[in-house]
Amino acid sequence: MRISHEYRKNSSNYQYEVHDDGVKVRRVDDSGTVYEYKFIWGMKFVTNRNNPIEIVSLKKEQKSFVAGFYPLARYLEKEGTTDCSLSEQIDILIKNGEVVPLQDSCNIDPEEYITDREALIKLRRGQAQFRADVMDVWRNCCAVTQNNCHKLLIASHIKPWKVSDDVERLDPFNGLILIATIDKAFDSGLISFDDKGNILISKYFVDFESAGICSTMKIDVKEKNKFYLDYHRKNVFEKL
Repeated sequence: MRISHEYRKNSSNYQYEVHDDGVKVRRVDDSGTVYEYKFIWGMKFVTNRNNPIEIVSLKKEQKSFVAGFYPLARYLEKEGTTDCSLSEQIDILIKNGEVVPLQDSCNIDPEEYITDREALIKLRRGQAQFRADVMDVWRNCCAVTQNNCHKLLIASHIKPWKVSDDVERLDPFNGLILIATIDKAFDSGLISFDDKGNILISKYFVDFESAGICSTMKIDVKEKNKFYLDYHRKNVFEKL
């Protein structure tokens, strides 16, 4: 997708590609979820203010694009023209279930799609703050092994980033500090932990000992971790 314009709103990035027959809009959420929809000139729909309109074309003076990307549209039930926000229109279509995520888009790294510098800075600052806060909760060491070599430690979300809301994504109690092998096993659902901190090992993880994992491992579970660990056990952990 050749991006002609990019716009940041709330926790989503909007990208616009201009074609002769219309504009393709892509919404990339911070979770990595991607939606795409092409608005064709002459297309008719209802705005968020319940006004039926028909989008006509880019405005002639729209050489440097304004925030939100507003093509020219004409009213269908009254005289006159208006600006139409394509970011608002794709949001309406998504809310109504008319536009669904691209297949497998929930598994992407949002940094691969977000090209706007300020948006990337904001995303990375959030990630850095999350790591720092989670390190404080787990006293700057792996929750399982107590290894404190920072180059080996990963701040992992318990309830995955892609299904967490904005508050949960930055909640330090939705995080564990783990060394790389244990982090990968936890993130892929091969292990989890019960509310007492005891490790749970998937039946599919037959050769877990050669990965440096043993059945006696445990973590010091905090009360505020339990909500997220419950989600992980029910939705990520491979039980059977």
